[in-house]
Amino acid sequence: MADWQTIKTEYITTDTSYRKLGQKYGIHYKVISQKGKDEGWVELRTQHRDKTLTKALDKICEDKVDRAARLNSVAELLLGKVESLLTQAGTIEMDTQSMKHISGVLKDIKEIQMIRSDADMREQEARIANLRKQAEKDEDNRDVRVEMAEEVVDYSG
Repeated sequence: MADWQTIKTEYITTDTSYRKLGQKYGIHYKVISQKGKDEGWVELRTQHRDKTLTKALDKICEDKVDRAARLNSVAELLLGKVESLLTQAGTIEMDTQSMKHISGVLKDIKEIQMIRSDADMREQEARIANLRKQAEKDEDNRDVRVEMAEEVVDYSG
């Protein structure tokens, strides 16, 4: 007698076909197909794939959030070091090169933490508005010109 639970599980959790399962378990594929139809194996396979994909995407998101949190934590530590250095700057002589390095570190921290100034935000909004205008113009100009063997055919609307 066939182990239907094993066959069903294999069908649902893999990309195998009824025909291949029939060959593997010595059962005519039409019998397996009918059993699968009666029990809704195709829908169960779809549900299994969706759950698997959702779990994979959730794991990826968790990993990204964890990485961002760690990166932010390190940026905070670095910012603390810069603050400490600057509070000592009154007692330590700083040259221009050292100040440029500190400024570069602060810019990097700002970028890591995705801190945007009002000017940055306005510039980004202006770029988006410009791209929208260009896209609208492109939609208006959908003329097609086909040239074949020195014959020109114009399909403009």
